[in-house]
Amino acid sequence: MFKIMALSETQIIDSLRKNAGFVAVTARSLGVTYQAIANRLYKSEMLAAALESIRESHLDLAESQLLIKIKEGELSAITFYLDRIGKHRGYVKREEQSGPDGGPIQMQNVPLNLGKLTDDEMDMVIALSEKMNAKAKK
Repeated sequence: MFKIMALSETQIIDSLRKNAGFVAVTARSLGVTYQAIANRLYKSEMLAAALESIRESHLDLAESQLLIKIKEGELSAITFYLDRIGKHRGYVKREEQSGPDGGPIQMQNVPLNLGKLTDDEMDMVIALSEKMNAKAKK
C-alpha cells in the first residue's frame, strides 16, 4: 500500500507508456498490484487521461495499418472497413434466420411473473418501459 502512494503520477504514466498501456504489466514493473494501479487510475483524472491518450495512439496506429492494407488491395481489410465504417452507405451484413429445415422460427409466449421482482428490479422494468414508449412515440 505504501509503495503505490510513493509513486508519482509521472512515474506511473512513464511506466504505462513503456508497457503499452497494459495496467497489469505496468503494475508488475512497478512492483505493485494491479488493483493498486487501477485504484490510482480511477482516482486521478491525469492518470486516466494519460491512459486514454496511450490507448488512442494505439487505435491511430491500428487504423493507419488498416489503411495501408486497404491501399494494398487486401480484401479482408477492405471488407472489415466497409462492414464497420461503410454502414451508412449500405455495406451491412444481412443474416437470415430460420427454424429447422429452413422453416419458420417457432415463438413461445412465456408469461412474466413480475411479483417475484424486487422493488429495485421493478423500478428498472418501469423505467425501461417508459423509455421504450418514448422511443415508439418519436
